[in-house]
Amino acid sequence: MNICQIYRSSGAKRFICGLSAWFFLSVFADSLSAEPLKISFACEDVGIPPFIVGNGSDIDADKPGVSVELLKLLEDKLHVKISFSRMPWKRALVELENNRISGIFHASFKPERMLLGVYPMKNGEADQGKQIATFSYILYKCSPSPLRWDGISLTDINGPIGVIMGYSIAEDLRTMGAKISEAYTPFQNMKMLSIGRIAGVADLEESGDAVLNQYSEEFGNIVKMSPPLKQKCYYLMLSHKFVKENPELAPAIWNETEKIRKSETYKKLFDKYSNSFQEFLTK
Repeated sequence: MNICQIYRSSGAKRFICGLSAWFFLSVFADSLSAEPLKISFACEDVGIPPFIVGNGSDIDADKPGVSVELLKLLEDKLHVKISFSRMPWKRALVELENNRISGIFHASFKPERMLLGVYPMKNGEADQGKQIATFSYILYKCSPSPLRWDGISLTDINGPIGVIMGYSIAEDLRTMGAKISEAYTPFQNMKMLSIGRIAGVADLEESGDAVLNQYSEEFGNIVKMSPPLKQKCYYLMLSHKFVKENPELAPAIWNETEKIRKSETYKKLFDKYSNSFQEFLTK
């Protein structure tokens, strides 16, 4: 019996099919049993509720924030293990640049930051579909104050504008002719504003509003201006080293982030954090 006759026999066919199935299952089992890839992400140590809650280096295991929980969902989907750390934003940028962490969030798109890390890109710009969140920057001032903002121009600036150290809105304000005063927390900026040390505060709406709500008696003379100074998309930036070493995983991370952000699961995360701003806001 030649080889063709052997292959045509039903017994041989069953043997070959069984051998192929065994090989496939073995490879699949090995892939599942492999240790998940360890990834390190960093975010800033100033709360941006509900996206990041609380201040300082610690991360609350039960309620870390919407963005942290979103990224945790990547673990099962992509077979990775993510560790999170919190640090001042400027330090996070340095850590990313030196490839000491896998990624940082929340990073607005600035072309010069492409030297530090990698954004999800489309047609030469950051892909807004793959953002991790959208924030609005709001201007706050004391009442009465001559400071004016009409949506285009900033006028009657009678002192520096307070911003959180490292926030990209500082460059926008400088372009408008404002001087900048940097602080570490929203509370510090609002305190400086309330005693007349600065002319205004530019902060993320969620953070600024939360401070005013919690310390309404202390900061009762501070008012919220409109329209927003700027609305920006924010991204998970990955390090150059991580993208180079994981050319398939990097886009998968951004793709899965987009899917989760558009899902019902993401909406449920916001429900979990409703009315929880004051609980996590500290000085």
